[in-house]
Amino acid sequence: MTESTWKAAPLADRLESAGVLEAVSDSLPGNEVTRKTGDYWRWKHVHTPFGRSTGTVALSDAGEVVVGVRSFMRWTLVQPAVGAALHAVRAVDTVTNDAWRGQGIFKRLTLAAIDDLVREGVDLIFNTPNQNSAPGYLKMGWQCVGAVPLFIRPVRPLRMVLRVLRRSSAPAPVWATSDFDGLPPWRDLSVLDEVLALVRGHESARRSTGLRTPRTPEYLAWRYGAHPQAEYRVYLHREAGRLVGAAVLRANVRMGLKELVLADLWADGADPARL
Repeated sequence: MTESTWKAAPLADRLESAGVLEAVSDSLPGNEVTRKTGDYWRWKHVHTPFGRSTGTVALSDAGEVVVGVRSFMRWTLVQPAVGAALHAVRAVDTVTNDAWRGQGIFKRLTLAAIDDLVREGVDLIFNTPNQNSAPGYLKMGWQCVGAVPLFIRPVRPLRMVLRVLRRSSAPAPVWATSDFDGLPPWRDLSVLDEVLALVRGHESARRSTGLRTPRTPEYLAWRYGAHPQAEYRVYLHREAGRLVGAAVLRANVRMGLKELVLADLWADGADPARL
């Protein structure tokens, strides 16, 4: 088999096709939150507030079977100190069928997509690669700008250690709906306007560093209210009846442990004492 047995084509023409979804779901099955179902794929690449995703696909010459996918989500980043918005894209799902590996599909699809994005006038391409894909990006001239920090707060350290040691035999923990009594889902917030006002106040008062995704109502509704496989809950903190803090949370199971993911956090005036 030679490289001439496949060709590159725009992903936009096939973004919602069965062939692309099949290729991605076979190679990147994901977890409970990121399963590559049709609803999840459309949420991630079609119905975003930033616009339909772009990228390239590899098609076999015989039957035009999708044998590779290279997708980029459209994104917006802002420089809070300057107020300027950058037209960005985020490199995400990349797939090469096992039988077609070793033919440079990943590299050629990525470079072709980048050429298209440059002609389009995109300001910035960013990515959070794993340890397997990072070397490939570095070889293509990408630059590492730093590690994304991860903060962990063990609630029951001893129980955590014991469960990790026994996780091969222990039954998987399950979150119950009752665990979140009093924490409404984002999509059902009855005080949404109040929360959005808190978000605006926090975003305008926070210390400006680097680039940031703007927390617009449209972005928040998509990110936390429309996800087809994850339910984001909201903790509301009031003082003297006034909303002064809010946190967006998601239940997760990691390494056989119940985990509560803190996805976003806002406080009145970005007050660090409340955060």
